[in-house]
Amino acid sequence: MRSLLLITAFAATAFARDSWPPPLPKFETAASPRAPSAGEFLNERALTEGVAVIARVDGFGVGVEASRLGAWLAGRRPVLLTQNQDAWTISVGGDTISISATLGLALKRLHQFTLVEDAARARPVSTNELRTALLSPQGVETIRRLFDKAMEAPLRISGKLVVPEIGGEATLDGQVRYYFMEDVLRPTLKTLLERRDDPDALRRLYAEEPKKMAQLDRMGTLRHHLATRARWDAEDKIPRQRRDDVLRMVVDDVAQNSVDTYTNGAKEELEATLSHDWPGRYLGHWHLHPPDAGKGGWTETPGPSGADIDGAAENGREIVIAFRPDGFDVYDLLKTNKPFLYGDPPSFSYTSAGWRRHFQDVYDRLIAPAPR
Repeated sequence: MRSLLLITAFAATAFARDSWPPPLPKFETAASPRAPSAGEFLNERALTEGVAVIARVDGFGVGVEASRLGAWLAGRRPVLLTQNQDAWTISVGGDTISISATLGLALKRLHQFTLVEDAARARPVSTNELRTALLSPQGVETIRRLFDKAMEAPLRISGKLVVPEIGGEATLDGQVRYYFMEDVLRPTLKTLLERRDDPDALRRLYAEEPKKMAQLDRMGTLRHHLATRARWDAEDKIPRQRRDDVLRMVVDDVAQNSVDTYTNGAKEELEATLSHDWPGRYLGHWHLHPPDAGKGGWTETPGPSGADIDGAAENGREIVIAFRPDGFDVYDLLKTNKPFLYGDPPSFSYTSAGWRRHFQDVYDRLIAPAPR
């Protein structure tokens, strides 16, 4: 299971292959029931690990408050968290202090998160349990809707439509519940593509987003080329059209190398984790391998990458769901299993003619024939 200290960077069988659509599930990405008014004693890990993480990354802007709370709690146990409408308090023995609603709700959810991790440690979710959940009618329908969501905001690189990865964390609570984490580099990547024709605007982007551009342009290819482009513009020997073509090519190469990755920042991951309640047993991280737009239809996508395998080794589990034109493959990467090797078969798969028809319709809608 993923420790909070490492925050840095379904009971039915598969339905008939041609049965489509299955019963529509409630697509839950963040179920948030009302917080109880009665107090609850906080899990030790939520206190020793969680409070420190909030303080370190300034989660939700309450880092200073969390740091003060950590100092006040040093050596004091047990800790009771109580909510009375919008008022939150921390009590230890006979001492009680007030804390902000933001920090109070964050501590409540930290407590929940440690409990779902503990539940999974006590009874780990097996690959067979995962298979049953994902290949149920509700499980398949939810995965279909995940790919639909990924296809809502495609990028265009070198004139080609590219579907970005999406992902997050998940729990098993009768069904798999998916919780999204936004890719912190995606907005900067979109801006990069929007400015691909303007070298001055690209230079400003490096000044505006130095850390994110350093992550997108890991080899420094574009940064180096912009220096070269400045010299070309000063000399004015190479035709302007040729200069612009080379710039677009370099931008597209950087974008293409970045779109196939899914990146979280420490603060963003913490805040995503603490933005909803946590039921059931913790499953781990998940992400999609969406298709590219081929000629006449979507392409089949590959299985886990080296980064995915490294993610499983760091976080304990990585669930990769790879698109196929007629279904999907699921790779359940577990830290305790033998290392996944390229070419190894998926943990399990799903296929149906209905899936193929649905996504062909999506393709035809997005990739409309160009007017003659």
